[in-house]
Amino acid sequence: MAEVARIDFETVERPFITVNMGGDERTLPLTFNDADMALVGSSEDGGEGMKSFLSKYLGDVVRELGDDQLGTILRVWGEQRRLLGVPEVGES
Repeated sequence: MAEVARIDFETVERPFITVNMGGDERTLPLTFNDADMALVGSSEDGGEGMKSFLSKYLGDVVRELGDDQLGTILRVWGEQRRLLGVPEVGES
């Protein structure tokens, strides 16, 4: 049988953005691995799953951020995901 497709990845490292929280730089992946998908869960949890995902990478300070700061992180994160061509959160 002839090969019909080949997929080669140069790395398994996920793309990320860097978030500077008062001099403490953290990286936030733009894509989800299996553990992250389990954290995010359903969209019916009032955003708790997404807050858990953000806390995993940015620390518990996420729970103290104002809506303006959290909104900025999510906006830039979403913009960068769209540039990668990955689905919106909640889409398959």
